[in-house]
Amino acid sequence: MPLHVLGINHHSAPLEVREKLAFPPETQADVLTSLASRPGVAEAVLVSTCNRTEVYCRAADVATVRDWLTEQASRSGLDIDSHLYLHSETEAVRHA
Repeated sequence: MPLHVLGINHHSAPLEVREKLAFPPETQADVLTSLASRPGVAEAVLVSTCNRTEVYCRAADVATVRDWLTEQASRSGLDIDSHLYLHSETEAVRHA
């Protein structure tokens, strides 16, 4: 499974958006469990600071993870599509 990084940061999203998508430490275990329970998600790490919220994961289909993060944002009334970035590992990089 490829490695994916999805998120928002101080370059891609204004402060108001970053504040609403931040995951406090006391909620991180629950939100990670909800992501890991999605079909095709093998493992995931969540990084949530004042400047960024990123998900690092191994998933068969990155759309599953993107949908999950979009759902999390919509709970705070956010549409993050224009702020979200995605980096995926390619087969060539993994086998080098």
